[in-house]
Amino acid sequence: MFLIIACKKGDTGPAGPAGPAGVAGQQGQTGNTGAVGATGAAGANGATGATGATGATGATGTPGATGATGATGTPGATGATGATGATGAPGNTNVMQFVFGRRDFTDATACSTLDYVIPVPGAVIGQSVVIGYASNVLGSWYQLPGNFNGNLEFRMIIYPSTNNSLIAFCRTSGTGSGTFYSMRILVIPASSVTPMAKAGFHDFLRTAKYYNLPVN
Repeated sequence: MFLIIACKKGDTGPAGPAGPAGVAGQQGQTGNTGAVGATGAAGANGATGATGATGATGATGTPGATGATGATGTPGATGATGATGATGAPGNTNVMQFVFGRRDFTDATACSTLDYVIPVPGAVIGQSVVIGYASNVLGSWYQLPGNFNGNLEFRMIIYPSTNNSLIAFCRTSGTGSGTFYSMRILVIPASSVTPMAKAGFHDFLRTAKYYNLPVN
């Protein structure tokens, strides 16, 4: 007997349990290096370390150039007035001055003498210093006795009398005419008169004894 039985394929059944792991195969070749990754964010600052020891002082450097002078500061306040000084010794207030106008002189004048009369008694003039001052055309003043105008020399002669005194200027060198455009005669009486040693100053020991001076 011949039987033909026809049937259809059934549905897939559930997976069975995993089998045991096989033996590890050989390691493959190392792959190519990958590209460098982007830089990561900066980490937080670490704590400050301890301060190191002070180093040795370096050598002094070359001085720099002098700086420009600064502006002048504001003047300070005026200081207090100082104490009044001690009164000085009394001065000589008896100086006399006599002023005369123009006087001309020539070579024909006897001794080229120029005479000036002043109202000073002989007793005073004999204890006074007498000085003359003559001016030239330029207004320059020359003390007499002495040189006048650079080329003439004069000496002074004093003639005292009871009420007046005559002051004469006698030319002793130089020639030609000339002019005193102004003449001033000063009479300076002495504040005190001290007799000098009769022996003269040539004998020091006698002079020292007269004035009570030390000799050592």
